Amino acid sequence: MPLSFMSLRHLQVSRCLALGAIVGGLLGVPASAQAPNLLKDTPLLSSEAPPEVVSALRTRVTEFFQLCQDKSFRKTLAYVADDTQDEWFAGGKMDIQKFGITDIHFAPGFTKATVLLDVARTMVVQVDKYVVSLPMSTTWKVEDGQWMWYHDASLDQKTPMTGLMAVPTNLPKNDAPMIHQDADGTVKLPDNFADPNVIAAAGQAILSKGGLDKSTAKLSLTGPSEDRVVFHNSQPGFIDLELAGIPQIPGLTITMDKKQLGPNENSVVRFSYNPPAKSADGSPVQAPFAFDAKVVMQPFERVLPVRVTFEQ
Repeated sequence: MPLSFMSLRHLQVSRCLALGAIVGGLLGVPASAQAPNLLKDTPLLSSEAPPEVVSALRTRVTEFFQLCQDKSFRKTLAYVADDTQDEWFAGGKMDIQKFGITDIHFAPGFTKATVLLDVARTMVVQVDKYVVSLPMSTTWKVEDGQWMWYHDASLDQKTPMTGLMAVPTNLPKNDAPMIHQDADGTVKLPDNFADPNVIAAAGQAILSKGGLDKSTAKLSLTGPSEDRVVFHNSQPGFIDLELAGIPQIPGLTITMDKKQLGPNENSVVRFSYNPPAKSADGSPVQAPFAFDAKVVMQPFERVLPVRVTFEQ
């Protein structure tokens, strides 16, 4: 059966996500929040640290990554420790689109820390560009009273801004084989990963994360009414949401309270209908028809339909 444009596009995105996991593993870009040998030396939670220490570290990390996002790489040297500046200067840089701090762990004494982030970066597959969100671990220490990013090769793979991709422990048994990294730094790939079907399955496992709490919204024809649908982001990174397929129906309002979501965040889609007594030209109002509103996840182009009906 020939592939449609949308199915071909879907396959490309699936392959991009799966191959992105390989690229990340081999180049040391992503890092799981469970990376054991990054956190073993920084066991204290941010809640155990003095608030002013946490604030100062958050400020430095945010400024550093904002400079990276702005591609002001010369200015980032003011945030890099002396023992890492040569490596940082010579290494490749990611095309960062968005970032957010997810957690902080401190070493005893609060002069070293591991900062966990979600970072959205641009990946190029053939001529297409995709924004893929990946978790990242970074290590920081105090030098001359300032928090500085540094890289210790004994803790992770041999590239800057890296960590370990631990095997997730909460995945269902039927999930696609996962790319992961052992504690000794060895990258493990699923068997037969060169098989396009395996690549597509790995990408599909990522695409399937996140969804709606229900697929219908019911409104009344006899008076003002409201219903809502909640979208939950179970992706490990940031996503964008869009509404599509909304017809022009007098008295109907559909809103989304959040269009950009971080990991484990929710967005509420509200459907409101207030039946008008007459149409704009004074003629009787015809009963609205049922339709499918579409919630679209980006950058995955995954469409989640919501059936909207009107009842007496």
